[in-house]
Amino acid sequence: AMASVSEPVPACAINWAKVWEGDTSDLCPFVHPSLEVASFEGRGRGVRASAAIATGELLLGELALAVAPEAELPDVLVNLQETLSRVDVLKLDLMCDGSSPGVVAEPIALTDWPAEEQGPLEA
Repeated sequence: AMASVSEPVPACAINWAKVWEGDTSDLCPFVHPSLEVASFEGRGRGVRASAAIATGELLLGELALAVAPEAELPDVLVNLQETLSRVDVLKLDLMCDGSSPGVVAEPIALTDWPAEEQGPLEA
């Protein structure tokens, strides 16, 4: 099983054989506590580490929202939006809305990004 968000976990702690067989019952979302969202002048928004991360530590773990052949995935995601939580819709929009990312005034822990109560980003 993956660790909670507050404790780093080595990638080798995951039973990858089970995962590749389709058994994801032991998995849960994971974000390394040192990851944060920040703006980089002239380059836009991105994710950075706020502290050293040991070789082999897991950075992110997330279950897929949907799985489909590439050609069908856009339609599957559009149809899925009606059933997603507001935070999941925000995450999808941040990845693929085609707009320029806003400026993040202060770095935000990736575990808190995006938040429903988060106001609009600065232009």
